Amino acid sequence: MRKRPSCAGAWVCNSFSRAALADWLDGAGIPFRLPLGALVETYGIKPSGWSEHVQHCELPPQGAFLTGLAHAPVVQLYEFTDLSRPPQEIICYIRQWPGSQVNFEHARGQLEPLFGQGGDYHASNMRGLVWSDGFCQINIAVFPPALQSQELLPNPRHAKIHHSDVECTIRIKPDWDLPFAQGELASLSSCKPLVNAPLNSDSRLIDQTRFADMHAREPGLYASPEHIILHSNPQRVLLIPREALVEVISETLTPAKGAGASVVALKWRRADGTELRTYVVDRPYEEHQKMRDLAGHIAQALDAPLSHAEFADC
Repeated sequence: MRKRPSCAGAWVCNSFSRAALADWLDGAGIPFRLPLGALVETYGIKPSGWSEHVQHCELPPQGAFLTGLAHAPVVQLYEFTDLSRPPQEIICYIRQWPGSQVNFEHARGQLEPLFGQGGDYHASNMRGLVWSDGFCQINIAVFPPALQSQELLPNPRHAKIHHSDVECTIRIKPDWDLPFAQGELASLSSCKPLVNAPLNSDSRLIDQTRFADMHAREPGLYASPEHIILHSNPQRVLLIPREALVEVISETLTPAKGAGASVVALKWRRADGTELRTYVVDRPYEEHQKMRDLAGHIAQALDAPLSHAEFADC
């Protein structure tokens, strides 16, 4: 188990930008703008080598790129990966040397001449750097064996991939997506608020969202006749077609080993039939009645079924 990193230092570097990253990937011939389905059709998929639930689509560079990689850059595919979108993250591994710091310095030595000095990115068991322009980002990280605690669960990669305990992982997030269709743009401009409240900012939600400039609107849940719109960040939205909504869910996690929580979620189906559960609001257990009422309000406003589930927070 890897602890959530904290960040310090300069997050935005003068020479790093969304355009600079796109130019670099274009120069390397990495097709980051294509939908994942097209990439899978062209390059195929293969087992990750460490989990039966994860597959890899390798994207071999066609031009100058990073040296010292264990293999071509990969996109990780999970059961619920949306193949209609471009890759949200491209991952590279450097594990040529037996020491994590040497692998880390090899990665930094190639990226700093391109993008300037990265900002510090670390946790108690991890050391890293990040270059960022909003949600467009490169980060490099190592998990030195000397920093690992017995309290943390072992990483399953380490038993299956040689030297993965000292590898440097490079994660590239182009934050590129397909343009909005005309109907989607119309919904973004005409939508009305259903809930004016901070929404869940969990990374699982962020990964489902798309870039859109929504600075003029408060964060919240919006609706148009055609779409439900989750606006969790000034630059991020998730559009769910109305007909794709299955139900509104209120979940209560009663305190047990954990402190408990109360959440409101939307269950919906993508065009490929995959069923997703998107968490909209996440609050402490003490607000469970308020969250039940909120779920009822959303269900009524969207003319959708409402369900409630209760679990112990074990």
